[in-house]
Amino acid sequence: MTDKTKTHDEWIINSGANEHVTHEKAFFETMKEYLNSTSVTIPNGDTVNIKGVGNIYIPNGFGLKSVLNVPRFK
Repeated sequence: MTDKTKTHDEWIINSGANEHVTHEKAFFETMKEYLNSTSVTIPNGDTVNIKGVGNIYIPNGFGLKSVLNVPRFK
């Protein structure tokens, strides 16, 4: 049996971002599945679907709300 541990090794904070995005579903404390077919354009120019939206809390106690879960955002 393996122990699944949440890690937040690297974060890029952009206070000018329109949305906060992560590919890692395990980071979410709460998440709702995104039921519509909304997509985002990732840095390589691909357009990919949003899979969910929720809240993330990183180890220093800082929280982010309404973070998008985009599995192809890596």
